[in-house]
Amino acid sequence: MKTSYADGGQLSASNAEVWNNWATVLKGIKWMFTPGALPLVSRRADWHTLSWMAQFVASIPKYEDNTITTARLSIEARSHLMQIAREEQIAIDCEERGILHYHCSTVEFDAAARVLALLAKGDLSAEL
Repeated sequence: MKTSYADGGQLSASNAEVWNNWATVLKGIKWMFTPGALPLVSRRADWHTLSWMAQFVASIPKYEDNTITTARLSIEARSHLMQIAREEQIAIDCEERGILHYHCSTVEFDAAARVLALLAKGDLSAEL
């Protein structure tokens, strides 16, 4: 059983917030005009890109419900993965003590508090 090194091998539900929110839209617009920005947001005006962007924006009203649902699904998925590992006797070097999120400003900290309130509604326990 393998996982990507890009995420440090996390089996974490702590990043369950969905991206469909106005803050992400504003970041995307900024990235469109920033050379070398990651992630790359294309300025192409083809039908596929425009319809994807329209669907993304159309999902914003469901941001809270989708974040809560994603938190629940993440917890469930982690539980199933750990159960499979036990049943198949797969040894996992696993730490179950959480992930530290670092915030550089009061604005970021306050945003994290709002997200944690949503994740708590999805039964994800976290401390701020």
